[in-house]
Amino acid sequence: MLRRSARCAAVALAAVSLGSLALAADWPQWRGPGRDGVAAFTAPKAWPAKLTKVWSVEAGGGHSSPLVAGGKVYLHARQGGDETVSAFDLASGKLLWRDSYPTSYSPAAEAQRHGLGPFATPALDGGMLYAFGINEILSAYDAASGKLLWRHDFGKEYPTPRPYYGTSSSPLVMDGMVVVQAGGEGKGAVVALDAKTGKPRWRLDGDGPGYGSPVVAELGGVRQVIVPTQKKILGAALATGEKLWEMPFQVPYDQNILTPVVTADTFIMSGEDTDAQAIRVSKKDGKWSAEKVWADRSISMYMSSPVLWDGLLCGFSSVRRGHVFCADPKTGEVRWKTEGSEGESAAVVAGGSHLFVLRNDAELQVIQRTGGEIRKVAQYTVADAATWASPVVMDGRILVKDAMRLTLWSLG
Repeated sequence: MLRRSARCAAVALAAVSLGSLALAADWPQWRGPGRDGVAAFTAPKAWPAKLTKVWSVEAGGGHSSPLVAGGKVYLHARQGGDETVSAFDLASGKLLWRDSYPTSYSPAAEAQRHGLGPFATPALDGGMLYAFGINEILSAYDAASGKLLWRHDFGKEYPTPRPYYGTSSSPLVMDGMVVVQAGGEGKGAVVALDAKTGKPRWRLDGDGPGYGSPVVAELGGVRQVIVPTQKKILGAALATGEKLWEMPFQVPYDQNILTPVVTADTFIMSGEDTDAQAIRVSKKDGKWSAEKVWADRSISMYMSSPVLWDGLLCGFSSVRRGHVFCADPKTGEVRWKTEGSEGESAAVVAGGSHLFVLRNDAELQVIQRTGGEIRKVAQYTVADAATWASPVVMDGRILVKDAMRLTLWSLG
């Protein structure tokens, strides 16, 4: 979501329903098919000296990441005073359809350079596309035609209509429901709507929204939504919205940004100047509990959510002026790290034997693991503007959204 000066896969992860649009190489939601930053990727025989630009189009502002499904690219962006939702042809970059609606938004002074959003990444499921705007407008489209099927404006329901730095938590589509965080500072809800109609299914009122996105895991025999809110992390039963457990998790300036990464019966979380930590969720004698298993400030992560890569927890830490690390997810023991001074933030994607680290300065690092050796094998400049959105990694291709443009790169 937002950066420092702004103050701003998994064993138990339930399989995400991708609907008829999803293919093996598709990227249908925030952080990909498993919502965990893991891509289906086969490395080239040799990494090229530079990438080849296939196409590049002016797509609009915002940090929302692109989606790929059925040979199309979907993007939520801003153009002028409007938020836009667009579909492009993956092969050519040709615009296929676009919807727009007016959205007024004034960012906090310390977040001016991050622009006017949107920040949340849409989701695809069952032939429908769901986009959640900076002011908590949730829109559902027919993915093939761009026809608006329903729209819900959560911003009208709360005294504070959005988080301080704007909506960033990406919608989760599961079991015929769209789950989002709504509300503003100090007061909000986790809300599930019927995916087809937009009608309410359940609602869990409480803390204000966080900036991180919810995930689904089966823990203690119950499929549950793990949600980072403004000052807490909670688990709610996916089917009913019943709150199962919660724990305090307050980071400086209430910027709870990371998306939880689930492994077995634990999940990994961190925040600005906050320990990276593994939290175990369990149920005993009918009571739920969430307890810390390990914690390590040396790999504290601010905006960059980690991945599970070949048995390791790997991510981009804000410590030491930015560095890439890999650690044992069971103990937190660091197994490998870079020298540091690598920048402010980065989006991390795991694919096969490679780790892709796209820094916000548009430098893409490719890191390889062969046996016990981890090393950087390639580095590319993929834009001439800031790259805050997460890339889409596909066999032979990488899709990058920068400050205003959407670009498809070829490894060939």
